[in-house]
Amino acid sequence: MNLALCQSLKGRHYGLVGGWHHSRETARQLTALTDRELSDIGLSQGDIYQAARQGQ
Repeated sequence: MNLALCQSLKGRHYGLVGGWHHSRETARQLTALTDRELSDIGLSQGDIYQAARQGQ
């Protein structure tokens, strides 16, 4: 592989891992909220993982 390709793949890998970590942390924080708190921000328990993946 050439250097540019290796750097590109490395960047994509870190981007995917970083995005996954951010989604996981967001979901963890949202699951700590009460139903009332979730309702105040327009979410329900069933919306948490989709919202975390979408970055809402």
